[in-house]
Amino acid sequence: MNYWVYPGLQHRTKMLALNASKSSQGDINGLLDCCSFVFNVTPQAMLGPSRVQHLAFARHAFVKICRDATQMSYAAISEYLGKRNHATAINSYVQAEALLETDKEFKRSFEQVLAMYVKARTVEHAALLQKMI
Repeated sequence: MNYWVYPGLQHRTKMLALNASKSSQGDINGLLDCCSFVFNVTPQAMLGPSRVQHLAFARHAFVKICRDATQMSYAAISEYLGKRNHATAINSYVQAEALLETDKEFKRSFEQVLAMYVKARTVEHAALLQKMI
């Protein structure tokens, strides 16, 4: 995406809009922290090979939010989650959608992670705008 598609905006504002539309390593690190906090696991455990249910649920939530909220591909998400195959991320996404419909506890935790992540991104964006003024 080219920042010139934002006619009428000042150059720095165009760059900020461009940066806000792209995902960065900082974004997914923050999402990982939100998931690990809400699901009460460590970030290292989420990135590890364990298939224990509470870790798998945390990974499912991470993949769904990461895929929906950023421009990351399944392959990039899998790479971030410990060099897994992209099919693992696709399966996690599908599992998260199914769990949202059937598991009330997962849905509550997922919505809590999503709310924390959105709030953190809003605060980060506001701080960037404040620096520009």
